[in-house]
Amino acid sequence: MRIAPRKASRQTLRMALSNAERQRRYRQKLKLRASPDGMGDQARSAVERAVQALWAFHQRPGPAGLDWAVIDGCRTLAEYRSELERSPGNLIQAVRAFLPDYVGLTPDEAHAIAVVIEISDALRLAPRRGHPAPTGMARFGTVPPEPTQSEAGG
Repeated sequence: MRIAPRKASRQTLRMALSNAERQRRYRQKLKLRASPDGMGDQARSAVERAVQALWAFHQRPGPAGLDWAVIDGCRTLAEYRSELERSPGNLIQAVRAFLPDYVGLTPDEAHAIAVVIEISDALRLAPRRGHPAPTGMARFGTVPPEPTQSEAGG
């Protein structure tokens, strides 16, 4: 007695097509990330993560327990973003304020900030400095600084 193969239902075919479509889109997204054409989107995404990290820090008490809104006048994310957009250097100045040790940031926030600093350095054609990662950030692959001549023994 031979059992006939089961026919695929329409729902199964539809699901297979949607899985194939999802895989196709995923591959396209990977190709875009790997190509130079996707760099603008990646930079925008990195900047957005950094802005969110800056805002999260802004929500915490400032020096001597003062509210940052009292210090800088920004009470909403929209106001804070507007302040960062007002001048091209404001964002870079804000992220560089956390160097060298990213005090007050979580590891994820510090990583978001470090990525924007790396992008900024690359756009300024500055040599790669590799800002040291705070404790617990080694998993993010931040490049350690190159030793100076005195540290290298010469």
